[in-house]
Amino acid sequence: MLENFSRTEEIPVGPETAGEIDGFCATLPVWLVSKPEQRTTLSQKALKIVAGGCLCEDHALAFLQLLKLALSGEQYPIHQLAQNPKIYGLPQQVTKEIEQVISASEVDHSEFVQQVGKACRYSGTFQGALHAVVKANSYEEGVRLSISAGGCNCSRAIQVGSLLGAIHGEDKIPKEWLDKTGSVTEIQSILGKLNIE
Repeated sequence: MLENFSRTEEIPVGPETAGEIDGFCATLPVWLVSKPEQRTTLSQKALKIVAGGCLCEDHALAFLQLLKLALSGEQYPIHQLAQNPKIYGLPQQVTKEIEQVISASEVDHSEFVQQVGKACRYSGTFQGALHAVVKANSYEEGVRLSISAGGCNCSRAIQVGSLLGAIHGEDKIPKEWLDKTGSVTEIQSILGKLNIE
């Protein structure tokens, strides 16, 4: 990517047919370090490096709205987003997917993930992650639900962990998990420098 950029001075655009969560993973750090008024524009640019299609952009931007709501103190960001889709600029497809998650809140999580898709592709990874958040009473429970459902659980756990972390706070991440993370000191140092508004 850097070689292409140095040669053309153009940011490459990922394939229109991409449907995986990779775009969100590229976008999240950009969103975290950007000024609030620049977040959407810069996040869209980062996302397009990996995935150029609307499917990835719509889901990634919806998830960033969830994070924004959670960081502002909203304890039920998924419900808030579903109740006000137009305010948050949600496409109709994403709104329907969120409503489906909420209406299936009593369904076993592994069963729900099997139903919507275990792969890292949208919309299954998005819905599976949101379902774990809706079902969980804690950070730990949500991550464990995501992992136990199988399939590409890492793609769901990225979303579950970030959203439940925003809802419950860093202090709710089990200390023994942090102790087993080799780069935790470096990660915490980076996080300490972020000014998330």
